[in-house]
Amino acid sequence: MAYNVTKEELERFINKHGKNASKMLSILGKGQQFVNAIESPVGTEIMGEMLTALEIKLELIINEKADAKDLAEYRVLRNLANNWVNKINDHLNRVEEVKKS
Repeated sequence: MAYNVTKEELERFINKHGKNASKMLSILGKGQQFVNAIESPVGTEIMGEMLTALEIKLELIINEKADAKDLAEYRVLRNLANNWVNKINDHLNRVEEVKKS
């Protein structure tokens, strides 16, 4: 995925947005930190374990073998996965905003 912004794109963005550029770039930096963490070896392992657990819980639900605890764990895992996906997508959208400015 394209997470990088060229120097020219960054300069164009700063010229266009002036004072607001600093705040927007700060938000972009925080998003990049999250993406870096997820892409690290530990982050990749955590993400893999979460997705495996989510798959196991979903299989129990589909096979009607899930108890209340399984359903609760599934909801937590699903929400966490959705939050991570949203953070990554938000970051990618912000990168694209900077690139297009």
